Amino acid sequence: MARHSSDDGDTDFDGARLEEAPLLPTTTTSVEDKELEAERRRLRLTVIVIAAVVLFLLELGIGVSTPAMNSIMEKIICRQVHPEIAVGVPHGSPVPDKCKDTAVQGYLVMLRGWTATFESIPGFLGSVAYGIVSDKWGRKPVLSLAIFGLNLNWIATYAIFIFSDIVPLWWIWFAQLLMLVGGGGMVATAMLYTILADVVPVEDRSTVFFQVSATFLASQTMSAPLSGYLMLYGDWLPLLVGLALLIIGNILIFLLPETVHLHRKQKQGRRGLARQEDDDSTESELAEVEDPKVSLFHEIREKARGGLAEVGQFILGNKNIVFLMLSMVFVVLGRLAQEFLLQYATKRYHWSWSEASFMMTITGVTSMVTLLGLLPAASWFCVSYLGLPGTVKDLWLARLSGIIMILGCLIIASARDGRVLSLGLVFWAMGSGLAALIRAILNALVEEHHTGILNSLIGFTETVGVMVAAPVLASSLRKGIQLGGGWIGLPFFIAALFATVVTAVAWTYRVPRRARQGSLEP
Repeated sequence: MARHSSDDGDTDFDGARLEEAPLLPTTTTSVEDKELEAERRRLRLTVIVIAAVVLFLLELGIGVSTPAMNSIMEKIICRQVHPEIAVGVPHGSPVPDKCKDTAVQGYLVMLRGWTATFESIPGFLGSVAYGIVSDKWGRKPVLSLAIFGLNLNWIATYAIFIFSDIVPLWWIWFAQLLMLVGGGGMVATAMLYTILADVVPVEDRSTVFFQVSATFLASQTMSAPLSGYLMLYGDWLPLLVGLALLIIGNILIFLLPETVHLHRKQKQGRRGLARQEDDDSTESELAEVEDPKVSLFHEIREKARGGLAEVGQFILGNKNIVFLMLSMVFVVLGRLAQEFLLQYATKRYHWSWSEASFMMTITGVTSMVTLLGLLPAASWFCVSYLGLPGTVKDLWLARLSGIIMILGCLIIASARDGRVLSLGLVFWAMGSGLAALIRAILNALVEEHHTGILNSLIGFTETVGVMVAAPVLASSLRKGIQLGGGWIGLPFFIAALFATVVTAVAWTYRVPRRARQGSLEP
C-alpha cells in the first residue's frame, strides 16, 4: 500500500503559516506577543513529543501491515485462480508454487497498483477543505478524524479479506474511499506538521521538522524486521498489530494540546500590526480573521478561487523554478517502484513475504545512515572546504544522489540473486535524499511569501504522480511477469528512466545569479 507520509517534513495545509514571522524584529514587543510566546513555549515540548510518537505509530502500523496484506491477497487470488489448491489464509502456511505463476502475480500487481491510486484520492480531494476546517474547529478533531478514517479503511479491508469467498477482492479499491472521512494518512501527517508549526518559531521549524521526520526513518527501519517476525506466526498477526498501533495513536491525540488558538492569536497580532502601519486598513479586512457569519462552504470556495489565481501568477512569474519543480513528479514515480519491491522479490527469488520483509531492512537502515549521517557530512564538506553556497551545494548533492539512484535501480532490475539485490538496495537508499535536496533548492529560490504556494504545488504534483504512476508501474511489473526471465525487472528499469529524467534536469538546471551570491555557477 502506498504510504501517505512526508519524509522531509514540509507538508502543511497553509504553507504561508510556516513563514508568518516578520523578517526584521520590531523594536518593541507587545504584552500580547509575550504572552503568546510564553504559551507556545509551555506547550512546545509536549506537542513535539506526542506528535513524533503519533507519526511513528502511524508509519510503523502501515509498515508492519503492508507485507501481510500482500500475502493475504496473494493467497486469496491463488485460491480463486486455482480452486484445487487449499491455501490457508489465517495461518501463514507456505504458499504453493502455483501461487507464483503469471495469472496470480499479474492480478495481484494490478490490484495493488490501482489500490495505490484510490488511496491517493481522499487526500487529493480533502486536503484543502480539512485544512480550513482545522482553522475553524481545531487541529485535534481533524487529526483524530483522519486516523479514524484510516481505521475504517483497514477494518473494511480486513472484512473483505475474511469474506473473500462472497465479496470480490477488488472491493478494497472502494474501501480506500472511506478515508474521505478525515482525508486519510496525507491529511493526518500534514495536520501533525501544522500543529508543530503552531508552537514552534519560524527560525526553529526546519530543525524540529527534521527531528520529527527522523521518526519516519526509524519506523521504516523497525517495521520491516518486525513484520517479517510477526508473519512467522501468521498473516493476521501483523494486521492486528498494525490496527492496534493506529488505535493507540488515535488515543494519544486526546493528550495532545489544542493549538489552533495560538494560530488565531498570531494572525490577529499580524492584522493589528498591519492596521498600525497602514491607516487605510478597513474594519472588514480585520474581521477576516474570524467571521462566524461566513459559511464553511463559502470560505472553502473563496479560498480555492483565490488560491488558483495566486498559483497561476506564481507559475507565470517563476518558470525557471517550475521547470525544476516538475522533476519532483519523476522523483515520486521512481520512489513508488519501492511499493512493488516486495512482490518483485517474492516472485523472482521465490522468497516468502516474511523473508522479503527482512530484506527490506537494508533500505531502511541505509536511508537512515544517508539522511542522518552521509548527507550532513557531505554538506559540511562542500561548505567548509569547497566554499560552495548553500543552494549550489544542494544542487551538486542532488546530481550525485540522482546518479546513485539510477545505479541502484539498474542493479535491482538486473539482480539474479539476493546478494546482488542487497547491493542494489544499498545504492537505491543512498539516493534517497534526492527529493529532500530538490525541495530544499526550490524553497531557497522562491521569495518567502511564495513558499506556501510552492510547497502546495509540490504536494499536488506528488499526489498526481502517485495516482498516475501506480497503474503504470503495476502494468510494467505485470508485463514483466508475463514475459518472464530478466523482464521481471521491467518496473525498475522504468524507475531508472524516471531517475535519469530527474538527474538530467538537475544537471541542466542553473542556479540564478542572485542565489549564487557571486559564486561560480556549477
